[in-house]
Amino acid sequence: MTKRTFTPEQDRQIAADYRAGATYAQLATKYGGDAGATRRAVKRGGGVSRTSGETQRKFTPEQDRQLAEEYAAGTSYEELAERHGTTRLAVRGAVRRAGGRTRNPKTVGALTGLQRRNFTPEQDKQLAAEYDAGSSYRRLAKKYGGTDISIRNAVLRGGGTPRPSVKPNEWSDACKPEALALYRKGVSVRDLAKKYGTRTETISQLLAEVGQRLHSGGRAHPRFKTFAQCVDVIDAYEAGASLASLAERFNCSPPTIKSAILRGGGTIRETGKPRSVPGGRCINGGYVMVIPSQSDKPYCVPNDRGYVMEHRLVMGRALGRPLAATESVHHKDGDRTNNDLSNLQLRQGAHGSGVVFTCNACGSHDVRAMPIAG
Repeated sequence: MTKRTFTPEQDRQIAADYRAGATYAQLATKYGGDAGATRRAVKRGGGVSRTSGETQRKFTPEQDRQLAEEYAAGTSYEELAERHGTTRLAVRGAVRRAGGRTRNPKTVGALTGLQRRNFTPEQDKQLAAEYDAGSSYRRLAKKYGGTDISIRNAVLRGGGTPRPSVKPNEWSDACKPEALALYRKGVSVRDLAKKYGTRTETISQLLAEVGQRLHSGGRAHPRFKTFAQCVDVIDAYEAGASLASLAERFNCSPPTIKSAILRGGGTIRETGKPRSVPGGRCINGGYVMVIPSQSDKPYCVPNDRGYVMEHRLVMGRALGRPLAATESVHHKDGDRTNNDLSNLQLRQGAHGSGVVFTCNACGSHDVRAMPIAG
């Protein structure tokens, strides 16, 4: 109820609570409505609004010390302000007057009783045990509160042994095959970094050094979580199976098969998609594709990528116009990359594949295949 209207009895009750030290925000939470509605109810109930100096309640030195102790024990400014009927700023001022220091929310956890370097001997032993079990300083700091340094000091006091930070040049030759074998069994880069006490970047660099292709950070298909499962797909693919047939065989999608092949260190065969060649040219389906110059654009119609088939461009130059959609160009010798004008023939419609044999002596097409003499 954003703009709630209170009864006269509620107005008097709200005014009494306000005189007792409650704030407008606390009254709005208790009775409903917003701070403006409770302020108007206080006025109707005979209350007088406090000034900002009165709102920020003044504490005695003893109260300052008490607030500082409660704050050091883990109570937040907001909880102390609500408990003592004042504002957060007033509580913070009291804590500072008593010599307390404000906690840094970025480095101090939320668990009470375990703030900076204030761990008990039992907590030191507990932290050391969890650290020796494989947990990191940062994870313990997030769990129990404090900073990485205070956790490290607690681990030392508890009898724990800090793990050395392993750098790439400190790895032995035996570590690389071991890390590779674990990665191929499905252990993630993050888990390997925890195992060897280093960073994920270091593990990725080492895997790259031994020639292991890193899979993407997405979740692996349940059929291809391990390297051995990926090898089965790679063997079938290298034997000639297509991505579509393997997808149907393993009951998944072609992109999943492709991802499994790459994760296992395999390579994908080239398809009919354009592949770059020197000179701004590419091959697509056996035909040469070129990007026409400004002067050639009147003789061709490029595709949406800016390419045009070179044999159509050569024929267009010879005719002085772009070819119609119904016109096609035939390669006389059957070589799709030989786009010399003497090797091209303009046709109407699809002309099919193959070549026509002609006698060089008389020009006759009456020829037949003959067996080769032994």
